[in-house]
Amino acid sequence: MSTHRSRTADPLPDVPSGSTMGMWGMWLTVGVLLAGLAGLGAAALYLHSGQPAWPPDGVPAPASARAVAGVLLAAVALTVLTVARRWLISGPRTAVAPLLLVAMGASIASVWSLVTDLLDAPFRWDEHAYTSVYWVLTGSAAMFVGVATLMLGAVLVQRLTGVLDARRMLELEVTLTYLRFAVLATVVLIGLVHLLPDPGGGL
Repeated sequence: MSTHRSRTADPLPDVPSGSTMGMWGMWLTVGVLLAGLAGLGAAALYLHSGQPAWPPDGVPAPASARAVAGVLLAAVALTVLTVARRWLISGPRTAVAPLLLVAMGASIASVWSLVTDLLDAPFRWDEHAYTSVYWVLTGSAAMFVGVATLMLGAVLVQRLTGVLDARRMLELEVTLTYLRFAVLATVVLIGLVHLLPDPGGGL
């Protein structure tokens, strides 16, 4: 992704519909990441199913407020970026760059919430299968949103330098596609961390 040159996001002119190579590349990337997300989820469910209690006896249940805040902030970033794309397509608006800045700020805040949630966890990552799952899944969610933050930064620089407009917006389209995946992944991963029932019958 270049911050100095934005490619067109128009479909191919000689076919009824089509997408750029950049979008095809992002869809393939998302497909690979979805397979990885499924693997993380399957591993968490497998480890959960073999435990007598979740969290295990002697391991305090972590608070969920920061993790939930991380999910909500990622969703805010996605919503704001979607609005920015619509405004960019509808015509020249000076508020597109501030919207991109807000989206990036929400994404940064999401990563901060997820990372601080891990740093304040009342256990180490290697104490138990539960604690390992907690660290790996929450850390993966932070990583996915963190990549989106870097992409948002590149799109913001493009807009500020004048290489992003209604016809040259491939990087914005790619970032929006990836951010949709990142929000989905965050919801799934944080849900697996905090919402799995106690195997012994409790919640």
